[in-house]
Amino acid sequence: MITVIAMILLAVYVANVVYVMRKGSLSLGLLFMAIVWTIVPFIGFRVVTDPAFLQANEELASMNFVGIVAKVFQAGPEGWGSVLMNYLFGAFFGCVMVRTNITSTIIRKTVELGGDKPSVTVILLSIVLCLISTGVYGTGTMIALGVIVIPIMLALGISRVLAVITFVFSCVAGLWLNPALQNIYINFFSGVQGFEEYNFQKNMTTGAIGLVVTLVCTIAGVLLMMKREKRTVAWAAVADAGPEGKDAPMAALITPVVPAILVMVFQVPAFAAYLVSALYAFLICGRLKNLTVMTREFTESFSDGMVDTAPMLFFLVTISIFNATVSLAQPYLAAVIGPVVPQNTLGVAVIVAALAFLGLFRGPLTLGGSGIATLAILGSVGFRIEFLFPVLMATTMISHFCCCVTQSWTAWAISYAKADPQEYLKRAFLPLGWIIVAVLIAIAWIRVG
Repeated sequence: MITVIAMILLAVYVANVVYVMRKGSLSLGLLFMAIVWTIVPFIGFRVVTDPAFLQANEELASMNFVGIVAKVFQAGPEGWGSVLMNYLFGAFFGCVMVRTNITSTIIRKTVELGGDKPSVTVILLSIVLCLISTGVYGTGTMIALGVIVIPIMLALGISRVLAVITFVFSCVAGLWLNPALQNIYINFFSGVQGFEEYNFQKNMTTGAIGLVVTLVCTIAGVLLMMKREKRTVAWAAVADAGPEGKDAPMAALITPVVPAILVMVFQVPAFAAYLVSALYAFLICGRLKNLTVMTREFTESFSDGMVDTAPMLFFLVTISIFNATVSLAQPYLAAVIGPVVPQNTLGVAVIVAALAFLGLFRGPLTLGGSGIATLAILGSVGFRIEFLFPVLMATTMISHFCCCVTQSWTAWAISYAKADPQEYLKRAFLPLGWIIVAVLIAIAWIRVG
């Protein structure tokens, strides 16, 4: 009976993967899985007769249905309050950067420094986008950056696909050390094996490695591809100075990296770091002339950030609900999957690296898709978070965030640049994205495998 229940859980998982990869609703798919993964294990504890199994899971087996529902659908979302706020604060700070013209000023000065040399400009823009993304997050903010950066690269004669690759990959490189994004994904693991002690500070080495590898490989890959293609006619590249036509003061240009520095170096809580950084930006840019102006600036920035993050917040709520079902399904999955899944980290690393394409289209190797269930399965076998996190984040950050044309800001950038989606997918993932994933997983295995 244990095997039958495990097979039902896995069948629902496979059905959800197929549904999501066919452009179904990721949130509804996870919600459906959570319902099944709640009811089926509950019934299982009442029909399984194996005394050893029941004794090993006595606490779960003794819970009534109301207790199970409360654990999943009430305690699950409540425990994710900090995750939702991380996402909101990151988007809020991104709106502040746009409102104060800090991002547009940084980019304009970067282009002036690069002059009319496309290769130099690509390198400088990649570094700047990476640094900006360590602090800001949100689809709206990414679009605000892309509106400025992509036309500049096109004006320099860089092809449409390479302009999008440079923009997307460089932004994602910075997200490896973005407190808002990383705290979200760190929390994905909290319900798997009780990884409550794993936090942003303990993840800094993984984040720093991810940032450097992604940025260096992106710059090298784009420059190599630029040499292999014909350069189009270049026009003068002028970056928009922002909605009010004013540059931000020089002292304000360090603002995008302030949140990450406060969190990493001084261990300031993420929310406080974002508030302090926003206050600094508004103050330096002369946006706090009086209490009325200060209230308007903060309120409108939070409002814009909320609108920007609203669709993602529902997705995160469904993840929190599904995560709460993992402890219910884990005993069954461990009993059946345990003997099949490779018991050594090298086997898992090789398999994930080889199948990195399954991180595309919300597949089973991206935590931004159906990979949350893959994490539950691997977690049931007993792999440590220090190993699972960098491995699954490699496919999530690169295959999904960088290469997948269904990712919101990637889809927007492709449309905005009028690039061919199929050509983008091919050139972004083969071989650039795949190489980055393989390198990151290899480093993870050497470090903590």
